[in-house]
Amino acid sequence: MTLRRFLGFGICTAMVVLAAGSPAQASGPPALAGDPYHGGCALDSYGVNTTLITDHGHLHMTDPANGSEIGDAYFFYTPSCHGFFLTSLTRGSKYYTNSTVWSSDLTGPVAGFSSLYPGNGIAWTYVLGNMTGHAACGKITVTTPYGQPVTTVDLGCTATI
Repeated sequence: MTLRRFLGFGICTAMVVLAAGSPAQASGPPALAGDPYHGGCALDSYGVNTTLITDHGHLHMTDPANGSEIGDAYFFYTPSCHGFFLTSLTRGSKYYTNSTVWSSDLTGPVAGFSSLYPGNGIAWTYVLGNMTGHAACGKITVTTPYGQPVTTVDLGCTATI
């Protein structure tokens, strides 16, 4: 499935999971660089702003239909893995999140779920590594536990690293 085709689907109930490799090198096309928390990439990560996020990589999410608190989204850069990943923290068991991150120039894979603990939990993507010379974009699709769409939160795109 091409990146352009995947991004054009809107809300997606199935996630393409690509095999994770070792931490990314600093050259070549974007590539998956593994689980940020279990692979060590998160150790030096920090929040980055995007075209839509201006609070050091942090965005508070609310349900547009009723104003209920969904949780928080975080857009991270990891220097050791030369890459980006998203983390979301949901409040309560009312919402599930499905995060994706991709290169803004549409090269390389889409990084999707690495781990998920729904309901009062945390979910994150694999690291989209090897991003030197690239900007990254992200979005979070929010559903009910039964898969009903709630909202899609466009996180915007980072500056080129």
